[in-house]
Amino acid sequence: GSSSYSLSVTSGAGGMEVRTSYDGSLVNVEKGEIGGLLYARDTEIPKYLGELDTLAATLVAEVNALHQAGFGLDGASGRDFFLAGTTAGDIVLDPAVLADVSAIAAGAGDAPGDGGVAQQIADLRTTGVIGGRSLNELAQMLLGEIGSDVAACEEGVRAQEFARAQIQQQQQSIAGVSIDEELSYLTMSQRAYEAAAQVVKAADEMIGIILERLGA
Repeated sequence: GSSSYSLSVTSGAGGMEVRTSYDGSLVNVEKGEIGGLLYARDTEIPKYLGELDTLAATLVAEVNALHQAGFGLDGASGRDFFLAGTTAGDIVLDPAVLADVSAIAAGAGDAPGDGGVAQQIADLRTTGVIGGRSLNELAQMLLGEIGSDVAACEEGVRAQEFARAQIQQQQQSIAGVSIDEELSYLTMSQRAYEAAAQVVKAADEMIGIILERLGA
Protein backbone atom coordinates (compact mmCIF):
# COMPACT_ATOMS: atom_id res chain seq x y z
CA GLY A 1 0.00 0.00 0.00
CA SER A 2 1.31 3.39 1.02
CA SER A 3 3.88 2.05 3.50
CA SER A 4 7.47 1.19 2.73
CA TYR A 5 10.47 0.18 4.81
CA SER A 6 14.14 0.13 4.03
CA LEU A 7 16.05 -3.15 3.92
CA SER A 8 19.41 -3.97 5.43
CA VAL A 9 21.87 -6.78 4.87
CA THR A 10 23.40 -8.46 7.91
CA SER A 11 25.65 -11.45 8.51
CA GLY A 12 23.79 -14.36 10.10
CA ALA A 13 24.25 -18.06 10.75
CA GLY A 14 23.25 -18.90 7.19
CA GLY A 15 25.37 -16.18 5.62
CA MET A 16 24.21 -12.74 4.50
CA GLU A 17 20.59 -12.08 5.48
CA VAL A 18 18.13 -9.44 4.24
CA ARG A 19 16.10 -7.88 7.05
CA THR A 20 13.57 -5.05 7.32
CA SER A 21 14.40 -1.93 9.29
CA TYR A 22 10.86 -1.92 10.73
CA ASP A 23 11.30 -4.75 13.22
CA GLY A 24 14.46 -6.53 12.06
CA SER A 25 12.53 -9.52 10.76
CA LEU A 26 14.03 -11.72 8.06
CA VAL A 27 12.75 -10.96 4.56
CA ASN A 28 12.10 -14.03 2.45
CA VAL A 29 12.88 -12.76 -1.04
CA GLU A 30 12.04 -15.34 -3.72
CA LYS A 31 11.57 -13.19 -6.81
CA GLY A 32 13.57 -10.70 -8.79
CA GLU A 33 17.32 -10.17 -8.91
CA ILE A 34 17.74 -10.35 -5.13
CA GLY A 35 15.78 -13.61 -5.01
CA GLY A 36 17.95 -15.03 -7.77
CA LEU A 37 21.16 -14.07 -6.00
CA LEU A 38 19.96 -15.62 -2.73
CA TYR A 39 18.92 -18.81 -4.54
CA ALA A 40 22.32 -19.05 -6.20
CA ARG A 41 24.05 -18.50 -2.86
CA ASP A 42 21.94 -20.92 -0.83
CA THR A 43 21.24 -23.68 -3.38
CA GLU A 44 23.30 -23.69 -6.56
CA ILE A 45 26.72 -22.61 -5.29
CA PRO A 46 26.67 -25.02 -2.28
CA LYS A 47 25.83 -27.82 -4.74
CA TYR A 48 28.84 -26.99 -6.90
CA LEU A 49 31.07 -26.64 -3.84
CA GLY A 50 29.90 -30.03 -2.57
CA GLU A 51 30.87 -31.67 -5.85
CA LEU A 52 34.21 -29.86 -5.84
CA ASP A 53 34.86 -30.97 -2.24
CA THR A 54 34.13 -34.59 -3.22
CA LEU A 55 36.61 -34.28 -6.07
CA ALA A 56 39.23 -32.75 -3.74
CA ALA A 57 38.74 -35.38 -1.02
CA THR A 58 39.09 -38.14 -3.62
CA LEU A 59 42.29 -36.55 -4.94
CA VAL A 60 43.76 -36.39 -1.42
CA ALA A 61 42.82 -39.98 -0.57
CA GLU A 62 44.04 -41.49 -3.84
CA VAL A 63 47.33 -39.59 -3.94
CA ASN A 64 48.09 -40.29 -0.28
CA ALA A 65 47.37 -44.01 -0.70
CA LEU A 66 49.92 -44.25 -3.51
CA HIS A 67 52.40 -41.93 -1.83
CA GLN A 68 52.40 -43.94 1.43
CA ALA A 69 53.51 -47.04 -0.49
CA GLY A 70 56.37 -45.22 -2.21
CA PHE A 71 59.86 -44.18 -1.16
CA GLY A 72 61.49 -40.78 -1.12
CA LEU A 73 65.10 -40.01 -1.97
CA ASP A 74 65.77 -40.12 1.78
CA GLY A 75 64.69 -43.80 1.78
CA ALA A 76 61.63 -43.13 3.96
CA SER A 77 58.18 -44.53 3.22
CA GLY A 78 54.64 -44.36 4.66
CA ARG A 79 54.33 -40.60 4.40
CA ASP A 80 51.32 -38.63 3.12
CA PHE A 81 51.69 -36.20 0.25
CA PHE A 82 48.72 -34.06 1.39
CA LEU A 83 47.51 -33.33 4.86
CA ALA A 84 44.12 -35.01 5.13
CA GLY A 85 41.54 -32.42 4.05
CA THR A 86 37.78 -32.57 3.68
CA THR A 87 37.16 -29.62 1.37
CA ALA A 88 38.79 -28.04 -1.64
CA GLY A 89 39.64 -25.05 0.52
CA ASP A 90 41.83 -26.84 3.07
CA ILE A 91 44.17 -28.87 0.86
CA VAL A 92 47.78 -28.36 1.92
CA LEU A 93 50.95 -30.33 1.41
CA ASP A 94 52.34 -32.49 4.20
CA PRO A 95 54.90 -30.46 6.21
CA ALA A 96 57.67 -32.99 5.45
CA VAL A 97 57.07 -32.73 1.71
CA LEU A 98 56.77 -28.97 1.93
CA ALA A 99 60.07 -28.69 3.78
CA ASP A 100 62.16 -31.05 1.61
CA VAL A 101 61.41 -32.31 -1.90
CA SER A 102 63.49 -35.43 -1.18
CA ALA A 103 60.59 -36.54 1.02
CA ILE A 104 58.36 -36.95 -2.03
CA ALA A 105 57.86 -40.70 -2.34
CA ALA A 106 58.16 -40.87 -6.10
CA GLY A 107 59.75 -44.32 -6.24
CA ALA A 108 58.13 -47.71 -6.07
CA GLY A 109 61.40 -48.96 -4.54
CA ASP A 110 64.17 -47.32 -2.58
CA ALA A 111 66.48 -47.08 -5.59
CA PRO A 112 67.31 -43.49 -6.59
CA GLY A 113 65.61 -42.38 -9.80
CA ASP A 114 62.76 -44.91 -9.55
CA GLY A 115 59.67 -42.88 -10.54
CA GLY A 116 57.10 -45.67 -10.44
CA VAL A 117 54.87 -44.06 -7.81
CA ALA A 118 55.13 -40.67 -9.46
CA GLN A 119 53.84 -42.27 -12.66
CA GLN A 120 50.96 -43.93 -10.79
CA ILE A 121 49.99 -40.58 -9.26
CA ALA A 122 50.13 -38.94 -12.68
CA ASP A 123 47.94 -41.73 -14.08
CA LEU A 124 45.17 -40.76 -11.61
CA ARG A 125 44.29 -38.07 -14.10
CA THR A 126 42.90 -40.73 -16.44
CA THR A 127 42.26 -43.66 -14.06
CA GLY A 128 38.70 -44.33 -12.95
CA VAL A 129 38.28 -43.49 -9.25
CA ILE A 130 34.56 -42.66 -8.75
CA GLY A 131 31.97 -44.57 -10.70
CA GLY A 132 34.58 -45.51 -13.28
CA ARG A 133 35.37 -41.86 -13.96
CA SER A 134 38.80 -40.31 -13.62
CA LEU A 135 39.61 -37.12 -11.74
CA ASN A 136 39.99 -35.33 -15.06
CA GLU A 137 36.54 -36.51 -16.20
CA LEU A 138 34.97 -35.51 -12.88
CA ALA A 139 36.48 -32.02 -13.15
CA GLN A 140 35.26 -31.67 -16.72
CA MET A 141 31.77 -32.84 -15.72
CA LEU A 142 31.64 -30.24 -12.95
CA LEU A 143 32.72 -27.45 -15.28
CA GLY A 144 30.28 -28.68 -17.91
CA GLU A 145 27.44 -28.71 -15.38
CA ILE A 146 28.17 -25.14 -14.31
CA GLY A 147 28.44 -23.98 -17.92
CA SER A 148 25.19 -25.71 -18.86
CA ASP A 149 23.34 -24.18 -15.91
CA VAL A 150 24.66 -20.71 -16.74
CA ALA A 151 23.65 -21.10 -20.39
CA ALA A 152 20.16 -22.27 -19.38
CA CYS A 153 19.75 -19.26 -17.07
CA GLU A 154 20.89 -16.85 -19.76
CA GLU A 155 18.49 -18.42 -22.25
CA GLY A 156 15.68 -18.12 -19.70
CA VAL A 157 16.47 -14.43 -19.22
CA ARG A 158 16.39 -13.83 -22.98
CA ALA A 159 13.05 -15.64 -23.26
CA GLN A 160 11.57 -13.58 -20.43
CA GLU A 161 12.83 -10.34 -21.95
CA PHE A 162 11.34 -11.29 -25.33
CA ALA A 163 8.00 -12.15 -23.71
CA ARG A 164 8.01 -8.85 -21.81
CA ALA A 165 8.74 -6.92 -25.00
CA GLN A 166 5.85 -8.66 -26.76
CA ILE A 167 3.45 -7.84 -23.92
CA GLN A 168 4.57 -4.21 -23.85
CA GLN A 169 4.09 -3.98 -27.60
CA GLN A 170 0.56 -5.38 -27.31
CA GLN A 171 -0.17 -2.95 -24.49
CA GLN A 172 1.03 -0.01 -26.56
CA SER A 173 -1.03 -1.14 -29.55
CA ILE A 174 -4.16 -1.06 -27.39
CA ALA A 175 -3.58 1.83 -25.00
CA GLY A 176 -0.75 3.75 -26.60
CA VAL A 177 -1.16 6.95 -28.63
CA SER A 178 0.35 7.14 -32.10
CA ILE A 179 1.24 10.75 -32.94
CA ASP A 180 1.12 10.07 -36.68
CA GLU A 181 -2.28 8.43 -36.38
CA GLU A 182 -3.69 11.25 -34.26
CA LEU A 183 -2.31 13.85 -36.69
CA SER A 184 -4.00 12.01 -39.53
CA TYR A 185 -7.33 12.10 -37.67
CA LEU A 186 -6.93 15.84 -36.98
CA THR A 187 -6.20 16.51 -40.67
CA MET A 188 -9.29 14.54 -41.70
CA SER A 189 -11.43 16.47 -39.21
CA GLN A 190 -10.05 19.78 -40.46
CA ARG A 191 -10.81 18.86 -44.08
CA ALA A 192 -14.31 17.76 -43.13
CA TYR A 193 -14.92 21.06 -41.31
CA GLU A 194 -13.67 23.04 -44.30
CA ALA A 195 -15.93 21.04 -46.65
CA ALA A 196 -18.95 21.62 -44.38
CA ALA A 197 -18.18 25.35 -44.30
CA GLN A 198 -18.13 25.43 -48.11
CA VAL A 199 -21.51 23.68 -48.23
CA VAL A 200 -23.03 26.19 -45.79
CA LYS A 201 -21.52 29.08 -47.75
CA ALA A 202 -22.89 27.74 -51.04
CA ALA A 203 -26.33 27.20 -49.52
CA ASP A 204 -26.33 30.74 -48.10
CA GLU A 205 -25.41 32.22 -51.47
CA MET A 206 -28.09 30.13 -53.20
CA ILE A 207 -30.81 31.25 -50.78
CA GLY A 208 -29.72 34.89 -51.20
CA ILE A 209 -30.00 34.61 -54.99
CA ILE A 210 -33.46 33.03 -54.76
CA LEU A 211 -34.74 35.71 -52.42
CA GLU A 212 -33.29 38.42 -54.63
CA ARG A 213 -35.05 37.07 -57.73
CA LEU A 214 -38.34 36.75 -55.92
CA GLY A 215 -38.05 40.40 -55.03
CA ALA A 216 -38.01 39.77 -51.31
